[in-house]
Amino acid sequence: MSQYHSLIDGVSSGRVKMVKHILKNSKSIDLTYDEGICFKSALKIRNAEMMKTLIGYFENKQLSEYEEGSQDYVSLKNQVVEIIEEFTEYDILDDEMLYIIVTFKTVQ
Repeated sequence: MSQYHSLIDGVSSGRVKMVKHILKNSKSIDLTYDEGICFKSALKIRNAEMMKTLIGYFENKQLSEYEEGSQDYVSLKNQVVEIIEEFTEYDILDDEMLYIIVTFKTVQ
């Protein structure tokens, strides 16, 4: 099973420890893979800790490759914001999940 399949399985089943382990031991995982399926899965299962884990990895590994505020940085971040916005129904998310999403969207 590929690294992505294991990651997607871990996210969609809510296994935060497994996902953290995969992300920690990975040289490079693109969380925008397959139209952001990992983010969508975390939203679907409404798992705030999972979403926090994914956003943390995304910010610390993927975004950190670019200078903050650069065109590439903004473009990549906007790509994830769009993935989240396309999938999110704000009225069904709890306050913790909404806080995580809003914080991610507003912090540059």
